[in-house]
Amino acid sequence: MRWAELLFLMAHDMNDARLRDATRTLKALANDRRLWIVRELAREKELTVGDIAKRIKLSYKSTSKHLQKLSEAELLHREQRSLEVYCSLDRRNALLQALLPHLPSM
Repeated sequence: MRWAELLFLMAHDMNDARLRDATRTLKALANDRRLWIVRELAREKELTVGDIAKRIKLSYKSTSKHLQKLSEAELLHREQRSLEVYCSLDRRNALLQALLPHLPSM
């Protein structure tokens, strides 16, 4: 199934609030680096911000900004443990679950 078909099927049964949530989610995912982050977190249960920054070859600060966008879209959880911040995907997000199998293997 193509992305466009998937999105059409999902949007067909959405009310206004769910459509706004879907729009926010898709905007957050409309960036190569954030897609890389989601893909990496889909492979691993959780990663630190530093680990993510190394994997996507960005500074800690830039990576944190991307993570903030994903967090605002309710796509991931962040947890402070001691000096490290751990991130994991919010697997309760229905739209994320629908999109995960279709992520490109970058």
